[in-house]
Amino acid sequence: MKYEEWANTLLLAIGLMAFCSFTYPRSLPLSKHGWQGWLLLTIGVSIMALGRSAKLRHATEVLGAKGAKIAALFSTLTLLPMLIAVGLYAFS
Repeated sequence: MKYEEWANTLLLAIGLMAFCSFTYPRSLPLSKHGWQGWLLLTIGVSIMALGRSAKLRHATEVLGAKGAKIAALFSTLTLLPMLIAVGLYAFS
């Protein structure tokens, strides 16, 4: 579970660079194609994690199925502005 959390945190932290560049225009180390790949990878990992995540299994045990779904929805909605901004930056 720790590796999943660290990998997810690192992946999303990299995305913050594109989010910052979308907000305050500056050059980034990755090209537009690199950010497109990052966005597709992040979305893919996030979707796969819904079915295999140890965190969600633990949340289901603690919060119940409905509580775990609400927590997953909240975290998705929290990160959605960053993903939209990176998508706009990468595909513009």
